[in-house]
Amino acid sequence: MYATATENIVRRLVSFEIGSDQDGLIDASLRVADMLGSHISKMIGREGFRSLLLRAVKLTAGDYPTIVKIEILAGGSISPASVTASLKGSDVIALLCNLIDLFGTFIGSDLTLHMISVVWPHLTLDAPDGEETELP
Repeated sequence: MYATATENIVRRLVSFEIGSDQDGLIDASLRVADMLGSHISKMIGREGFRSLLLRAVKLTAGDYPTIVKIEILAGGSISPASVTASLKGSDVIALLCNLIDLFGTFIGSDLTLHMISVVWPHLTLDAPDGEETELP
């Protein structure tokens, strides 16, 4: 599935996005996916990001089968119309974890964490014990 460090980062990102608006967990998670997509696409292109997101959906579907109901649009974003009531917050959290882990596989955890800190400059990624967060 995904590593605990990645899940902690994803939960912080989603919590930060919930705090900036009164959207629910799903809406905030989709906003995180869009923000990651816009920055990852600068490095690998829109279709490259779409491919990465599709792979993350396949990986996530093993543990969270309802995730296959979402539609990935040509530009790499998730179609809001495909997000149904059967989709749970844990499904999208797992999808984001797999997406970040896949991207980290390609560019390394240091660059992935740097990209996240560029996208969310006001969010600290330090672990609760004060140590730096590391991705697997």
